[in-house]
Amino acid sequence: MINKMKTKLVIVVSLLLSMTVNSQTWTVFGLDTLSNECITYSHITFFNDTLWSGSSKLVGTTLSKVDAPSQLFVCDVSKSDQNGNLWFVGSIYKDTWHHGDSFTVYKFDGTKWYDYSLSKSFAYSTCSSITFQNDGKIWFTTTDNGAYMYNGASWQQYKTSVFTGAKSMTIDSIGNKWFANSNGLVKFDGSNWTVFNPSNSGLKFNTVNDLAIDKNGNIWLATGSPDETSDPTTGRIAKFDGTNWTYYKPFNDADGLNYVYSVAIDPNGKVWAGTYYRLTVFDGVKWTNYTDSHSPSSDNLQVLSIDFDSHGNKWFGTTCGILKFDDYASSVTSHSQNEISVWPNPANSYINIDLTGENSTNEISVLDVKGSLMLKKTVSSGNVQLNISDFEQGLYFISVNTGLYRIIKPIVKYK
Repeated sequence: MINKMKTKLVIVVSLLLSMTVNSQTWTVFGLDTLSNECITYSHITFFNDTLWSGSSKLVGTTLSKVDAPSQLFVCDVSKSDQNGNLWFVGSIYKDTWHHGDSFTVYKFDGTKWYDYSLSKSFAYSTCSSITFQNDGKIWFTTTDNGAYMYNGASWQQYKTSVFTGAKSMTIDSIGNKWFANSNGLVKFDGSNWTVFNPSNSGLKFNTVNDLAIDKNGNIWLATGSPDETSDPTTGRIAKFDGTNWTYYKPFNDADGLNYVYSVAIDPNGKVWAGTYYRLTVFDGVKWTNYTDSHSPSSDNLQVLSIDFDSHGNKWFGTTCGILKFDDYASSVTSHSQNEISVWPNPANSYINIDLTGENSTNEISVLDVKGSLMLKKTVSSGNVQLNISDFEQGLYFISVNTGLYRIIKPIVKYK
């Protein structure tokens, strides 16, 4: 009887799997729970695999303020570094409690808060981004008062006649700093400042809103503004390889109104761009567009910021909440899935995972069909056993992240 039940369940779940692995799920977080009104999230980041926006973090389905230093009740931006810390820049100065006196900067290691605030001699301008060098130096940009760098002992301001502020910043593999601003693309090599704009380069728009660097060193730019609508034939997603400029127009935009807010490169090398009207992604060959019809709210696809979690989910800070995008098909890498074994499958209490030959440290996650995290643990190579006896009957996905690639395998739980 049990074998017949398992056979029926496998048949049903096999059909479900063929639909689910290629399905896409959109979930909205961060709306005003009382009025159900839109809230804008200009910056999002992940810290300890939890989503943060400013000094709020996502707990379950709710964004909640954390117990942070009181001066951070107005937090412009937060971002996690490569050493397991989360950095905050706030606009209420810690010593005077006046908006505009200077910057309040804190580091959070998950337990304690550390004060790195600037002196009052540094005039305030809205913080727009935070970036980290490989040697541990911290940078943050302002909209119209240059950029600031902390070298481990003191802060230094960078502001020149050709660089007065930026919307976003990134650092390439040889240490060049690149800035996106309203006057074009700006490069700082440590000594010299170079400006790329429509008058001296192949850049066709003055306004650069965001930028990201891919694994080949290409700089991808999100360009355009409401004032730059005169060229509807040119796409507003640009790629600069250091010499040549390439433009992409993945969507129809007859009036030239669909300027691009944000751009990011996911762990698989895909280019994601958020625009005024929609979201688009480039896999190296073709663009795929997502419009309002793909998301629960008509305002969700005005994407202002983009980030990715360790489970392959894409997250977007929008003008109407935070949007999570689960795409099972794109989460599975091209790495051979025959290199790990999972058994028994179906199972009702324990499953075994053979990680022989994998890295010494591997992250295993179990997700349900909605993408919710059911179990997570860090393990070494060899045979690993997981207890799933408390899980409800149904389909789940085992995600193994070795640090070099991610493998996803389906499992079936039965009672």
